[in-house]
Amino acid sequence: MPLPGTGAATKAPKRASTAKQTLKYVVVIAVIGLLLFLLYRWARPYLIAGRDLLATIRELKDKLTHPANSPRRSEKLIRCDACGTWVPGARMLVAKSGKMFCSRDCLSVPRLK
Repeated sequence: MPLPGTGAATKAPKRASTAKQTLKYVVVIAVIGLLLFLLYRWARPYLIAGRDLLATIRELKDKLTHPANSPRRSEKLIRCDACGTWVPGARMLVAKSGKMFCSRDCLSVPRLK
């Protein structure tokens, strides 16, 4: 039998209230965890779609910034009027007369008519 004023009788209710508080915290944490899990399951398809979209944008940006890595399309070869070298049409130099040359050297060499 506890003596009045010794405090032994007051310890039992404190332990019970501490256990109740701990149980409340555990339940609240479990409910929050469950809500976060359900939110993640709901948002997962959207997260995957966003990740795929960003990967596509990155790939497109890389292709636009590094065109040398992309396969070249075939170009028509044109023969230089001065030296006879075959050069892609995009690299040809065109004189005022309409003749096509492979370089500035061929363009500047005087020609006999």
